[in-house]
Amino acid sequence: AVTTELFFDLIHPNDRPAVSQAITRTINQGAPYDIEFSTIHQDGSIHWVMGKGKALLDDAGRAVRMLGVTLDITDRRRAEERLRSYFELPLIGMAITSPDRRFVEVNQKLCDILGYSKDQLTGMSWVDVTHPDDIAENIRLLDETLRGETEGYVMDKRFIHRDGGIVYASISARCVRRADRTVDYLALVVQDITTRKQGEESLRESEARFRNMADNAPVTVWMTEADGACSYLSQSW
Repeated sequence: AVTTELFFDLIHPNDRPAVSQAITRTINQGAPYDIEFSTIHQDGSIHWVMGKGKALLDDAGRAVRMLGVTLDITDRRRAEERLRSYFELPLIGMAITSPDRRFVEVNQKLCDILGYSKDQLTGMSWVDVTHPDDIAENIRLLDETLRGETEGYVMDKRFIHRDGGIVYASISARCVRRADRTVDYLALVVQDITTRKQGEESLRESEARFRNMADNAPVTVWMTEADGACSYLSQSW
């Protein structure tokens, strides 16, 4: 038989206080417990379990016996740890957002992109850090997902950095639904494309200066492609 002493010996030392408190609360208050904790396997490996239980009371309302179950959730916890490791990689901005447009969880990369700390960004509405001209389109795409018309969306948009600068970004959002098909949360990926956008703008400005110079030059200026096709001919022709 598994005694109380043996049960607690199997629990990882770091988790024994929390499990003890949960069971004590059940015995004293009669409320069932539901807790996840780690255990030490016979081979020394660490396993995670979910424990649920309740106290069986006598006619006087005193706990006389405990009834409970444990479920091995090691695979789930390891998958969560792998996902957490991926979430925190400094490769791309990532966030969990709520249907009411708030950041529930953010990674450090997104904080770096927007210039806020995790504490500052968590709980903030993404509307507050979105360029005013891009808010309506972003809300429209979100509303389509909330209505069940799509499972997510992608768009290029502008964020407002904490210092007031413009951050160009490509975002991709994907929703996770509850059993009743309502949206529980959205997973958001944010890629900073500011450098690319600035390069494109510089190229457009350079081309505009060239065309203006060529069109006002006292000679004819033209450009041809590799196949010989004319791609530009100045207005002086």
